[in-house]
Amino acid sequence: MNLSDGIHKFNSIYKNAAEIPKSLVTVDGHFQENISIKDIKNEPNEEYYKWQYIYGLIDAVNFSV
Repeated sequence: MNLSDGIHKFNSIYKNAAEIPKSLVTVDGHFQENISIKDIKNEPNEEYYKWQYIYGLIDAVNFSV
């Protein structure tokens, strides 16, 4: 699996979600909860793309280990 596969996996899980229940890694030393990933027009916001990338990286590394 590679980064692209991880990004596609994230999209399939969260494309219709408004929030991510819990961050995959800490932010300023703490896990965040109920992270909004859509804007007021229900379009992906900056957080969506940030967590999409992080998810893809983690998924690619976990698969290759």
